[in-house]
Amino acid sequence: MKIGLSLSMCIKDIIKGVVRETDVAALVTNTCARCHTDWLGLYHQYAASYWSANSKKAFLIVDRLREQEKIVQPRIYDPKYQHSSNPHWIDLTAQRLGMCDPRTDDVATRSQTGWTGSKPAVETLDANILRRIAHLEQIMKVDQGKVA
Repeated sequence: MKIGLSLSMCIKDIIKGVVRETDVAALVTNTCARCHTDWLGLYHQYAASYWSANSKKAFLIVDRLREQEKIVQPRIYDPKYQHSSNPHWIDLTAQRLGMCDPRTDDVATRSQTGWTGSKPAVETLDANILRRIAHLEQIMKVDQGKVA
């Protein structure tokens, strides 16, 4: 299972077949789409750039993920919220088992994990990933009404 950290880039990866839609646990985005009109604006904006190769498929994927409540928008709760989307995928299974190392020098492995940046210190990467996972879990509890 994977958590995506960029709506535009993650949907693009799903369209290209880099990540299977069924492997998506959630997309934690920097978007703040509150209504149908907001979502239409995002669709058109991203279709013109990120999803231009197959915008119809992108729309369908986003609609399915929204229907499954897999798109989490922290900015709805905190307008100042912003997170880095590099890397834009976190492999939950591998991270929790300590098997995923996107700092590898192997270019093929880096592209499979979505890691495109420079290699940060181990402590920084691990702390950031754990912080993101904890934040996602907190948001999901709020969404489910478990936390005030």
